[in-house]
Amino acid sequence: MFDKVELSVSSYDTAWVAMIPSPISPSSPFFPQCVNWLLDNQHFEGSWGLTQGQPLLMKDSLLSTLACILALKQWGVGEKQMNRGLQFIESNFALACDEKQHSPIGFDIIFPSLIEQAQNLDLNTCLGATNMKELRHKRELELQRGYASNSEGWRAYLAYISEGFGKSQDWQTIIKYQRKNGSLFNSPATTAVAFTHLQVKTVLAFPYHAKLDRLSERRAIEQYKQDNVRILKTSYSCLNLANKEFLKLAVEDFNICQSIYIEEYKQFERWTVERRLDKVKLASRTTPYCYFSAAVAVPEPELSDARISWAKNALLTTVADDFYDWWGSEEEMINLIQLVEKWKTDANIDCCSESVEIIFSAIRDTISEIVEEAFKRQGHNVKSDVTDIWLDTIRTMCKEAEWSRTKYVPTMDEYRKNGYLSFALGPIVLPPFFLVGPKLLKNIFQVPQVNYMFELMNACGRLLNDIRGFKREAEQGKLNAVTLRVLQGGGDITEEEAIKEIEKFIDDKTRELLRLVLQEKDSKIPRVCRELFWRMTKVVHLFYLKDDGYTSVGLVDTATALFREPIVLKELLVETDKN
Repeated sequence: MFDKVELSVSSYDTAWVAMIPSPISPSSPFFPQCVNWLLDNQHFEGSWGLTQGQPLLMKDSLLSTLACILALKQWGVGEKQMNRGLQFIESNFALACDEKQHSPIGFDIIFPSLIEQAQNLDLNTCLGATNMKELRHKRELELQRGYASNSEGWRAYLAYISEGFGKSQDWQTIIKYQRKNGSLFNSPATTAVAFTHLQVKTVLAFPYHAKLDRLSERRAIEQYKQDNVRILKTSYSCLNLANKEFLKLAVEDFNICQSIYIEEYKQFERWTVERRLDKVKLASRTTPYCYFSAAVAVPEPELSDARISWAKNALLTTVADDFYDWWGSEEEMINLIQLVEKWKTDANIDCCSESVEIIFSAIRDTISEIVEEAFKRQGHNVKSDVTDIWLDTIRTMCKEAEWSRTKYVPTMDEYRKNGYLSFALGPIVLPPFFLVGPKLLKNIFQVPQVNYMFELMNACGRLLNDIRGFKREAEQGKLNAVTLRVLQGGGDITEEEAIKEIEKFIDDKTRELLRLVLQEKDSKIPRVCRELFWRMTKVVHLFYLKDDGYTSVGLVDTATALFREPIVLKELLVETDKN
């Protein structure tokens, strides 16, 4: 017993940890076990806290109970427990102003703030107006006294009770109090609320499955803090954790990689003109996005060949998709498939139009480049592998065009089987397998795990596209997963319900794909190749985060930051010196 110290479970801290949203699915708790603990550990009279009915610890019980209610309210569970907790607070609310009660640190600031938060959430709180007025008055007095002193001790105290300030807190300043173990003041509550407000803003803008390495690195560099002072009973600094040399190295690395991307993009633009793709509808407008997706998915500077393959095929699949969707004639569509099947053909003679000749020649030459480079690395010919990927893609595109032309309504299974391939991620993601380094098994694309991961990636991409674009496509008379689900639901399901159902499906597929990417045991696929599936999934999550793919306005700013705006070290040093 003397050798082992055991602390009791804190209901208050557990409640704040329970409020942290999952980075993968912000509508779910990051720590569901904490939510379950709250549901299972309410005292008989409705309170949460250290002990039941301790006469001098009622303020602690009131504060803990209120925090637990807010946590359950956030996730929409435990209505019975919430009602009993509110009854406890109403019955004992007057004790919040009792000076004889032991008062937890920060109670006079935190408790009234949480009461106001509960009222904003429409929790049925019938509290005495006089006591509420007195609580607010005490909070204002304490804040006025502290702000008047403006001492470092006061600033540390405000950071320690951050849960009493919510969005108004300066979270970037608060994080300087983070300790080596990752916590703020060794307080789970303070750490949880800071984590929520700092992962939440970024997570809402770029959820985990839409967060790409190069973009995250830029944000990390720009937010890098050299001031690593920690204050306990005295102040100290961890000199080896934050310094200018680390910052200089990170900035130099980012800017060198950016210069590589800029030169590659110039070459990519020249290639577009040389292949006359600039004459094809929409190609010029999508060129920046195609290279952007390549750079964020394959950011390693040494993987230029894989990155260029990704970018070229991204542009070609976009062109082919528009060709089969909008402006290609039935004769042209069939002609393009026949040309890829025959392969060795005279494009000038066998192509039925200039458009077909441009698209086929670009596809053929790009495949030839990939095959030649892959042979140097893999030691065997991969032409049939890469050509088959393209054939599968344009055949499924042609089938969708036929459905649209004949007004055929496929079953959901038919749509998914065809649509997963017609979304055209195969020609983008699979050829780089041969260019990222490791020697691969022959017929690697026949390995069951490759096919399964390929299906998961395609499902996420196709269905995200359908969710964002179903209104536009419905106006154009096109079917997709959302409209099909509503149509085949026989009037029993709304568009909103269909979208929620599909979003749940996407979430499940995303999780399963990540599990396979991280699985090392018994995998015949090198990790760097499995990562390509995951990175493309993150790209499509980013592209379809708010808008309909290439129409996303936010992507313009994101791409500009990655390619056009180098990080200026002097500006960062000036900013950190100010802090």
